[in-house]
Amino acid sequence: MDVLDLLLSIENRKELYIGDGDLTALKHFADGYCVCARNNGIDDGEERIRGFCAYVYHHFDEKRTVSIDQCIIENTGSKEEAFDCFFDLLRRFIGMQKDG
Repeated sequence: MDVLDLLLSIENRKELYIGDGDLTALKHFADGYCVCARNNGIDDGEERIRGFCAYVYHHFDEKRTVSIDQCIIENTGSKEEAFDCFFDLLRRFIGMQKDG
């Protein structure tokens, strides 16, 4: 399981992993997972992560001047909308990979 698959599994049990559904907390969780995986020789799916980040920036027509969590937060109306938007984009991205 790479980090994108792990994040997708968190959506319905966010309280267990990150508390109240804060997108920045989710990013910190993912960053920690990636560091831990790399330190233990586990493939964290870095190439897929970069692809997803590029997909998010393209979706919002943004330059890579902010992190993807900030990009989504700045382009949605609330913390809850940002969290939902992240998972919507993640499902679309993973779906495109399966279709392509």
